[in-house]
Amino acid sequence: MKTNGLPALPAAESLLKRIDELKNLNKQLLFENEALKKKVNERFTDQQDRIESVIEIAKKERSNIYKDIVSLMENH
Repeated sequence: MKTNGLPALPAAESLLKRIDELKNLNKQLLFENEALKKKVNERFTDQQDRIESVIEIAKKERSNIYKDIVSLMENH
């Protein structure tokens, strides 16, 4: 492989290959990120969906806190 008419060093070739791999990975992650953003935006189509999701999360958190408190009381 030549770069600018000069033979490339093996280390440079390795670095260029790694840069290309990282660029491809970055493109893939950006694509996946956009797909996830779209999925989240579609999930919360209106305010009521958002409210219901927040309530569901709060209920689970309350349950987890209760379990933690009971566990602490039993272990102390």
